[in-house]
Amino acid sequence: MALLLFPFIAGNVAAGESPASSAQFLLFSDLHLEVAEARSGFPKYGEDSTALLIQSALADARRQCPHPLFILITGDFLDHQYPRTAEMAWAAEEKIVGWFAREFPGTTVFPTLGNNDSLQRHYEGQSAEFLRGFAVRWQPLITNATDAASFLVSFPTNGCYRAGLPGLSGRQLLALNISYKPETNANGVVPQPGTEPVQWAAAEVAAAGERSDFWLAYHVPPGLDFFKPNKKGGYRGLWQPDFQKELLRLTVNPAIKATFAGHTHMDEFRVIYQAAQPAGFIHIIPTISPLHTNDPAYQICSVTSAGEITDCETHRLANLESLTNSTAAGEAQWVTEYSFRTDFGQPRYDAAGLHAAREMMRTNGPVQERFIRHFASSRTNESSVTAANFPKYWPLLGLTNAPSR
Repeated sequence: MALLLFPFIAGNVAAGESPASSAQFLLFSDLHLEVAEARSGFPKYGEDSTALLIQSALADARRQCPHPLFILITGDFLDHQYPRTAEMAWAAEEKIVGWFAREFPGTTVFPTLGNNDSLQRHYEGQSAEFLRGFAVRWQPLITNATDAASFLVSFPTNGCYRAGLPGLSGRQLLALNISYKPETNANGVVPQPGTEPVQWAAAEVAAAGERSDFWLAYHVPPGLDFFKPNKKGGYRGLWQPDFQKELLRLTVNPAIKATFAGHTHMDEFRVIYQAAQPAGFIHIIPTISPLHTNDPAYQICSVTSAGEITDCETHRLANLESLTNSTAAGEAQWVTEYSFRTDFGQPRYDAAGLHAAREMMRTNGPVQERFIRHFASSRTNESSVTAANFPKYWPLLGLTNAPSR
């Protein structure tokens, strides 16, 4: 039935509201700029980003979307190499801030912390020194004076902040610092993320009243880690169960209209179900870094003034392999990979639209093939979803918000 309905659905979408009539915003994640290296060219697959790769991505984003309402980045600005000094980290952050300011002057850029954004090893959190230094460097890119002042107070406390989303009729962003992961660190300690950031966000929602709408942004999504199967062929959780329960309860709050994450480096999503109905979603942004042999990618999303996301369009670097050691930015070939609205036939990028796409890809071969192709931005890598393993992966796209007992 899904196969028969897909052309009909796509036709209705095409006849409805045009994405071109909406404003746009930009999404980036996992830039992973090399902190110690100062290479002048493009990286290879399996490496983190060089300065030229990030600058190339931003230049293409400006060509494709010169006047975004805002830019959202879901963490991991720094690479995977340790140890690093504070001077090295700040030099890298200042470069990234400068590149965004140059390409998008006057545009608000919302940063979110990731597990590699630290002076310690990854997944071990941020020191008070790091939070203060990060806040001072990124605050100039928040253009609203009230939000910028609030950012300088809130962020150094816990790495979280609240800000208005420009152009979206009172809709606000809650950026959360939840970038730990339940794995043993170098000291033999399993990090405990704690529920403080989620409790902070829940309190912000409650204080705002019933008519306020929010977007959430954080780095590590809930669910299972498809990238690292265990010896029995199963998958471990990205979050500890109790913490995930708190996070999902926040996600399905009626005031939360959209959630954005990164971390997996792949182009995917999670639909959150409550009483068997789609009640929330998490959009997972693909990465600029080609560390997992994926093509670098960023996204342009269309949105109405009421805050309804009507499409997400992915742009990728199609010729990275031929750019090895090249220092010619003009040789980079960024292409439009796909549009969610076109490829999956949904008029909105929301919980209902993602649920419909998820149901179709289970039974509809062409839709499933599209998702598989886009998962690693049109490349096959070590964590790729394939036709063979898709039956194991498909359940991971849905999570249930189970009530507390």
